[in-house]
Amino acid sequence: MTATTLRMFCFALAGTFALHAGTVAVDLTSPGSEYGGGPWTLGFAFSPVVNISVTALGVYDSGQDGIADIATVGIWDTNGNLLTSGQVPSGTGGTLLGDFRYVSITPFDLTAGTEYVVGSYLADTASSLNTGQGGTGSFDPSITVIEDRYVGSGAFAYPSQNSAAAGAWLGANFQFSDTEAAPEPGAFVLVAGGLGALLMRRLRRSRAF
Repeated sequence: MTATTLRMFCFALAGTFALHAGTVAVDLTSPGSEYGGGPWTLGFAFSPVVNISVTALGVYDSGQDGIADIATVGIWDTNGNLLTSGQVPSGTGGTLLGDFRYVSITPFDLTAGTEYVVGSYLADTASSLNTGQGGTGSFDPSITVIEDRYVGSGAFAYPSQNSAAAGAWLGANFQFSDTEAAPEPGAFVLVAGGLGALLMRRLRRSRAF
């Protein structure tokens, strides 16, 4: 095995891990009708199909040109207990991906088959998907969307109300990794280390002749 082959293999493994780490819950192809977002906490209830780890929380950015104010995004259990949260900076802060602007969080694990609620409080333009307002897009197959969620709160709060099954107010989004399918970092290091040892052995043998 040559040094070039080893490098290509390691880059491929690293790329696979990065891909799993950046999966988005809602892939919005085109937004539906837009409206003023605030004073609402907007999102949706969902259940992971497999165990996942949430790595970033996001908020809808109409026009992909920045949001007017800081947007707080969180995930709750169905009893209204806030499990994890983050704040997307105003303007063009955070990371833009499609129609959403994200902020990284300490990875937070969610259990397959358990219902959770994600929501964002934003005093800016919002949209939706599967609520009869014309939005098009899809939900990642690793999660099942149960219903839209919202609450007229005037501040960041648990979105306890719903109006459309399998719909989502946007509002909130999140990125995650599939903890059952993504390569373990430790395993990646072991594989790369083993290949490196094989390469060094091959190089020593070639120098001996």
